[in-house]
Amino acid sequence: MTKLRSLSARKDPEISIEISVAEGADMPEKWRYLLGFKSEGKGKQRVFVTQEAVWRDGKRLFARPDEFDEDDDARRTQTYLQQVNTNKDFRELVEFFQGITYLHLVPQLLKYPEQLGSSRIEDDPFGQGFLERVARTPKKFREARLRKIESALRICVPQLKELRFQQDEITG
Repeated sequence: MTKLRSLSARKDPEISIEISVAEGADMPEKWRYLLGFKSEGKGKQRVFVTQEAVWRDGKRLFARPDEFDEDDDARRTQTYLQQVNTNKDFRELVEFFQGITYLHLVPQLLKYPEQLGSSRIEDDPFGQGFLERVARTPKKFREARLRKIESALRICVPQLKELRFQQDEITG
């Protein structure tokens, strides 16, 4: 919560995230997921789900909080995404989210990995092994993915001319 919420936002401490998923950019929305949460504000400072909903092909499957959430605060400490017993109808969306990897690429770790020696941070959140993963990807897939990344980067960095993978002959 403290990493997402601005300290200057005093009035409404709720954080809301809404995600739409489609097969392609020009395709209709297949899934939509809404999640809102905020800190309990007292006691244990637990994070509570304030709203959660899933839509499939435009039809809402559920919305929270429901009457059971109102009676039991502990239920509001978990999303339905996290609960196998409740996510059966939208497990495809759960598996989609599980397949996403977030990396906070640190250029120095990419450029000078040998300075850290052989030590790697568990789950590699800073992309220490990112270039090795790129190198192991079959060339056809690698080039297709790099083209997608390049087109997204051009939106943020219009000066970008080209994104390509070139393996260093000395270090690999």
